[in-house]
Amino acid sequence: MPGDDLSEPYIEHAHNHWHPALDDLAAAFRADTVLRTVVADLRHVFMTSAQALLHGDLHSGSVMVGERQGAHVVRVFDPEFSFVGPIGFDLGLYWANALVSEERARALGALTDHGEQLRLSSEAFETEFRRLWPTRVDTFFDDAYLGRFLRRVWTESLGFAGTEIIRRIIGFAHLTDLTTLPDPAPASRRALLLGRELVVRRTELTSPDAVRDLVASPLG
Repeated sequence: MPGDDLSEPYIEHAHNHWHPALDDLAAAFRADTVLRTVVADLRHVFMTSAQALLHGDLHSGSVMVGERQGAHVVRVFDPEFSFVGPIGFDLGLYWANALVSEERARALGALTDHGEQLRLSSEAFETEFRRLWPTRVDTFFDDAYLGRFLRRVWTESLGFAGTEIIRRIIGFAHLTDLTTLPDPAPASRRALLLGRELVVRRTELTSPDAVRDLVASPLG
């Protein structure tokens, strides 16, 4: 069923597996009613919000950036999981990938600016969306609504980023950024706790700076 990938990590399911050192967190997440309820809300958005044609598996490995005839060019490829859904899902997938890459770098003692991709991509998205806003077909959606809509996209994007991080650690398909570390457990724990915070605090984290502060915090 569509959306199962979002809910499977929070139930007993044959697809789920994880590093043995994460047994306690996997059990805690299954018993976390606050987390499960918010994930259920995000799953409902995923299943019912047909806002845009999405890539469906967006990460840094599916984006090419270059120049052609002096102009910047961005191309996204591998669209086999493409579907019509909530805009925040694609943004959330990309942010999850960037934030986990930063956790890998932290574990290796080589901090990078991977997490800054959240700011750059969110600002680029909002700038382009605002540029295109005057061309909308239904002008009943006014400029005041635009701000409300963009805030909702931001909030949903954070939530989907959190669910993706969790899914890729205690769900079915794991992230090599973590599994190939000499000791995957510490970075995986931090990433799981970060994922939970992004989900349950998605309405409190109102800016990229707030997310950066969260990423820099001890996280349990």
